[in-house]
Amino acid sequence: MKNEYDSYADPESRGEVVFSKHMKTCRTFINLQMKPNEGSEGAGELYNRKEHLFLQCMKKKGWSLKP
Repeated sequence: MKNEYDSYADPESRGEVVFSKHMKTCRTFINLQMKPNEGSEGAGELYNRKEHLFLQCMKKKGWSLKP
């Protein structure tokens, strides 16, 4: 997971403190959402799902990865 402030665009100049709070919120959200699916899920699939949820959460909070 991309978890460094420098990896994200900060168009509203909110800073690292707000970024850290949002990241913590998104990690908590992911932990609540990562209940096992029916059937088996490979490590790669699990990682991809976790990464997708994290990036969607951060996007909702106004953070997007820099190109």
